[in-house]
Amino acid sequence: ASDVKKRQLESYGGGIDKIPSAHLKWISMLRPFYETPTEIFVHAKLEPRMTLANQTAEYLRWKKLGGSEAPHVSGKRVICGHTPQKDGYPLSFPGWVCIDTDCCRMKWLTCLDVTTDQVWQANEAGQSREFELADYE
Repeated sequence: ASDVKKRQLESYGGGIDKIPSAHLKWISMLRPFYETPTEIFVHAKLEPRMTLANQTAEYLRWKKLGGSEAPHVSGKRVICGHTPQKDGYPLSFPGWVCIDTDCCRMKWLTCLDVTTDQVWQANEAGQSREFELADYE
């Protein structure tokens, strides 16, 4: 993780003091999760049996998805990241979709339309692809 953080700081010129104040302000306003009527979007993972109000920062930011978690108590589908999928395809199972397809390691950057389950991907080599999530469940 420290190599990734170092690369992120290098992208700003090497130190936190090089990060533009507008970027720091934007980062400070980020929510720990975003909820819609049908989905919950979170960086890492949720505790499936716990309401959103009782989630811990540890889970929301750092916990990895195991691939066999129960659906969230709300019944909403969780769209998450932070668990890189080495094969380059989203991990999808009942109640969960992980769209971290390892782009920071030269794999794919993934976009998911949650209303249609259409997936678009692009990589640093300039390639792109498109498919339905159901094709890889």
